[in-house]
This record gives sequence, structure tokens and C-alpha cells, in this order.
Amino acid sequence: MKNYSLEKSPLFGIPSKAKLADLLNVGRSDLLAMSRNPTYSFFKIRKGEKFRDIEDPNPDLKKLQKRLNRLLSRIQVPEYVKSSRKGISYVDNAKFHLGFNCTAKFDIDKFFRSTKREYVFRCFHYTFGMPGDLAWLLTDLVTLDGHLPTGAPTSPLLAYWAYADVFSRMHSLAESRGAVMSLYVDDVAVSGNQPLKSEFRDKLSSIAGDYELKLKKDKTHYYLEGETRLITGCALNTVGQAIVPNKLRRKISIMIQQRDISDMTEKEIRRLYGLLNSARQIEPDFSPGLFGRAKSRIETLPV
Repeated sequence: MKNYSLEKSPLFGIPSKAKLADLLNVGRSDLLAMSRNPTYSFFKIRKGEKFRDIEDPNPDLKKLQKRLNRLLSRIQVPEYVKSSRKGISYVDNAKFHLGFNCTAKFDIDKFFRSTKREYVFRCFHYTFGMPGDLAWLLTDLVTLDGHLPTGAPTSPLLAYWAYADVFSRMHSLAESRGAVMSLYVDDVAVSGNQPLKSEFRDKLSSIAGDYELKLKKDKTHYYLEGETRLITGCALNTVGQAIVPNKLRRKISIMIQQRDISDMTEKEIRRLYGLLNSARQIEPDFSPGLFGRAKSRIETLPV
């Protein structure tokens, strides 16, 4: 599928609601109705020791957002943007930092909830060249209560586009230090062959603050030469290899110690199989015997 520069994208400079409705394969009246009353369901999912609030669009709205996201995903983004790109995974994001001695990690606090609708509007209006009324209509279709919803398929890419200037400035700052930067949704990682000092974080924090964003203090981490670096769920060891992190290894180990594969419930075997697949994205030959047994059991379950 062809990718476009922003100016060549079908989304750039859309002149009318009728054209937008045609592009999103929805009736004009349905488009307007959804923009006036976007509906969501709300639930929580466990993430480690915490629970994460999910704002899930209703089926029709989600279908429309998916169509919009397909168009957004075909627009070329800078090389340092690693999330929401076809064929690029969190492992590729981590591997981007191989070959460097030191890494600093930063996390944008509550990124989706911090992405204000005004910034989304500016993105559609100024960056994408849409008329103001159309930019507001699209903003209504992809935001909830003044921010990007956590469960919308459009949120990851729109969070980038709404704050593209922020990340461009951060990237330029990293380059000025002889370092490289990658962005994976809200995770910013900067690597080089010299340690980054605290003043670098202060400058990143200042850039974020200019756009009403904050860096999460407890997610800032500095890795020095000789340390294993953890980047977006992947470990980079001291000899330049991507390896399965200890946390994921422990989860797998605990599961198989507690119960034999043949005795696991459907929920347990699906969870184990998912963990093993995650590990094999990093190390393709990870635990082949265990993976084979889990796969065989999965194949006996109902679809």
C-alpha cells in the first residue's frame, strides 16, 4: 500500500464534509450525527499492579476511527517515530538503540488525557490544511471530554501529530548532544556514547511544558555504559543483543511452576501462549520446547 507525504495524503486539504464522508465511507448524515454525539463505554484493565481506564468508542464510531487511522498511518512520519508504523514493533524501537553505550528514558505523563482537543483541532486545521468547521468536526469524532480517548484507534497517531513540534524540538536537542532519539507513543528514549546529564531532562521538560505536557518523574531512567537497558519492554544487554527481559521470564517461569500445561485452564494457556509469543518477538528461538507444547494445547481449544 502506498505511503504519502503529508501534502500528498488524501486527508490533506479536504474541502467539505461530503468529501470527508466519502473518504471515510460513511453517509454525510451519519458523519454529522456521530460528531454531535460520540458515544463510548468505559472499563478498566489491569496493567501490572495498577488498573488503566479504557474509553472504548461504540462499534460504528470505532469503525469510522479505524478508517481514519488507516489514512493517517499512510502518511510518512520522521524516522524517529516508531509507534503506529506498519512493520515496526516495540522490539524494533528498542533495537534502534543498539550500538550505543548510554540511554535515557522519559515518559510523557498521561499523554492521551493530556492531549487537549485544541491541539487536535490545530493539527487538522493548520497541519492538515482543513477548513475550520471540518477540523472541529473531526476533532469531535476523535476526542472525548476534551482529550484523546485511551481506547480509540486514532489516539496514538493523533497524539504524535498534535504535538509534532514538541517531538521535533526534542529530537533536535538530542542531535545537538550527538545522540539519537526514538518515540514510541509516550515513551521517549535517547541514546549516545556519553551519559546525558540532568540538565538534558530539564530542557526536555521545558520543551514539554511549552505545550502543556509533563514528563513523568518516576519513569525517567538513566542507563550508563555496562548496564542492561530496558526500552519498551525489551532488554539490550552489554554485548549489543536484544534479549527477553527478566520480568517477562519470571512471569513465564511462575506460570509453568504453578501448573503443568496439560492442566491449565483455557484462560491460563492463552495467557502463557501470549507471553511466549512476546518473548519470541525478541528472541525468536526462545524456549522452543515449551512454546511447542503450549502451541499444541492451543490448537485443541475452540476458536
